[in-house]
Amino acid sequence: MVHGFTKTVDLKIHVTSDEIYFFGQPEESAGKLLQGTVNLTLTEAIKVKRLTLDFKGKMKVQWTEGPQHTHKQERTIIQHEWVLLPAQSNKRSHIIPAGQHSFDFNLSLPGDLPPTLQADMGKVCYQLTANLERSGGFLLHNTVQRKKPIRVVRSVLPSEFDLVQSLEIHNTWSEKMVYDISLPSKLYAHNATIPVSFSILPIANKLRVHAIMATLKECCTYEANGKRKTDSRIIRVSRQENPFSAAVVHHNGSTPSAPWSRVLDVQVPARSPMIFCDANSDMIRIRHKLKFVISIVNEDGHWSELRATLPIVIMDSFGPTISAESAAANTLPTYDESWRSLPYDRQLWDTLRDQDNNNNNNNNNSGGRGVASNSSSSSLVDSRQPVTISSYTRTMTLTSSMVPAPRPALERSVSSSMESDMESDETMTPQNEMNDETWWHGVDLSRVPSYHSMADVDPSLAACTPLPPAYDPIWQRCFATV
Repeated sequence: MVHGFTKTVDLKIHVTSDEIYFFGQPEESAGKLLQGTVNLTLTEAIKVKRLTLDFKGKMKVQWTEGPQHTHKQERTIIQHEWVLLPAQSNKRSHIIPAGQHSFDFNLSLPGDLPPTLQADMGKVCYQLTANLERSGGFLLHNTVQRKKPIRVVRSVLPSEFDLVQSLEIHNTWSEKMVYDISLPSKLYAHNATIPVSFSILPIANKLRVHAIMATLKECCTYEANGKRKTDSRIIRVSRQENPFSAAVVHHNGSTPSAPWSRVLDVQVPARSPMIFCDANSDMIRIRHKLKFVISIVNEDGHWSELRATLPIVIMDSFGPTISAESAAANTLPTYDESWRSLPYDRQLWDTLRDQDNNNNNNNNNSGGRGVASNSSSSSLVDSRQPVTISSYTRTMTLTSSMVPAPRPALERSVSSSMESDMESDETMTPQNEMNDETWWHGVDLSRVPSYHSMADVDPSLAACTPLPPAYDPIWQRCFATV
């Protein structure tokens, strides 16, 4: 009977994506939506008591000290349950006919969730579990259960410059040599290559570098019920003997005028558990660092070692690939470039759209005589010209016509429009803007001009030049129109 029931029922969980990417630090990361469908396929009609779906995230830490003493703690990070088919109060069952049945679900996940982790003594895991309970207590196993693991990945934002900037150690050691050790970035992913650049300028005579070494080290700290355990291990070691032998022979034992340079590559393992990602929670903390050793031989044959350390961050991946065009589109303009954009005005853009549609209709009606229309019948997008702005006024002018004028008498030159704008009031109402003969005359840019442009103003004209308003009123006016 059990075998027949499981053969009759096909229960599956489908999600839009089984990997949830959070960008940025937990305190600044935006939430994500987990959504999917529970599919129930039946070959025959059955009686169902209830159908539920549960999403749960757990963090677990466990280690053993001695033969019998074990420290263990488990905590639920997040839990949510969907009742897709509720149990009826009169103990009656749901009769589900044969065929395919779908139940949609979605859940907003907070942005501070810790990423999925499987370490030696601790783990963080997330899972969806669907339970189908069949009616009839006489059945030994009357529940069908399906599980779907969900992987949470934390990636970085392009704005986190502190992680992508280069790291460098520069110092003079015991008046024997000047050394530089540098990394191109602080952040690396699985299967990445870390190029460590060594630059050494000997000060003492007949100083020789015997070897350079870079060691990737991992430190894991676990905490359970007030007890703490720290576990450290070496992930990779890269070493090179006599890295500057050719340079030493070239200088014949004298102090060189140029530093000796060498790049040592350190390979990050491709996956866990060869190396774990950085983690920062109240129960599991994982850190990584690179340790450097420079072994030197003095003139008298005495050996010395210089040691240094730099912290780095290991992440599972950098998230979905973002194209350069997309990244540039999402980047805010600098203050000096903000004047190039127009403030949003619904009435203005509706007028532009209507006139653009009229131009397209005129082109279609002209047929083969479209060439005779010249620039007056061209598309608005094709006839746009760069926007220029004067140092003496905040009113926008154009180098050429963006919208065809309905009558030739309405055409004006740029110089005349600038003169009229100079004489007009600084703030213009929307009614004045619409009554102006040409649509762009009198449109307030609603942007404070750049400091460079205001610095170029002739002092003799300062008395007749209106000073720019404070930033706050302009900012409020700009957003009030949105």
